[in-house]
Amino acid sequence: MIVLLVMLGSFLSLASASVPSAHAASTMSFYSSPQFGTISVDGTVQKDGWVGTYAIGERIHVVAIDPTSSYEFAGWIVHGASVDSLRSQNTYVTITDDQGSLTAVWVKVHDAGHESSGGNGSGPGGSDGGQGDTGPD
Repeated sequence: MIVLLVMLGSFLSLASASVPSAHAASTMSFYSSPQFGTISVDGTVQKDGWVGTYAIGERIHVVAIDPTSSYEFAGWIVHGASVDSLRSQNTYVTITDDQGSLTAVWVKVHDAGHESSGGNGSGPGGSDGGQGDTGPD
């Protein structure tokens, strides 16, 4: 019987050594670009720059919340985690590293009735320093 316990103890030691710890602490930072957007993290709305602590392997429900009606969701930028759908505003994130970040990216929507005929940067980011369509040369 002692031999059986020793063998069982050895087996458990080997089994626990080969399983990665799902309880290791990980920090995940949540951002919005532009910064005035918000992200719902597991049902709680968080502002740009919020940091949460999670276990590696933990799955988190995230929803990118429209900053204003003049922006549309463009996708997620992720580090230290995996995202079920990079193009879905409502998705799940799985923590894969001890430190990570998730950014909701928004692009400005152009109102067809107010588009410029050129010269003032009507493309994405044109009015805030990006390389928008500035019209014919």
